[in-house]
Amino acid sequence: MYITSLIIPVPAENIDAYRTWAQMSAAFFKEYGCLETVESWEDFIPDGKETDVRKAVAAPPGEKIVLTWQIWSDKETFEAAEHRMHGDPRMDSAGVVKEVETAVELELIQLQQLWHYLGLPD
Repeated sequence: MYITSLIIPVPAENIDAYRTWAQMSAAFFKEYGCLETVESWEDFIPDGKETDVRKAVAAPPGEKIVLTWQIWSDKETFEAAEHRMHGDPRMDSAGVVKEVETAVELELIQLQQLWHYLGLPD
């Protein structure tokens, strides 16, 4: 088993848009062999003295934190799927599934910024 994960800040007003994007993305990843995608919304995230989850993702007040992870059968399957997914026109150069309604597109811009902030490859 191989697990990938992201921590994503989501503005409160975009929660529904994010959920729409997440559902669409989970189906997309499943097409490429992802066994399961889990979205876990914050309940209790304490502020740290030096660093914390909110600081790590530059989340301003009012944004909700989502820990999302994907389960793949193994790392090789994930890496092969990642390569194929980046050739799929439904995914943009930042690795974000696109072709969604306007509200979700705004969220995707923020996700792209997060993608680059985390130093993930295009």
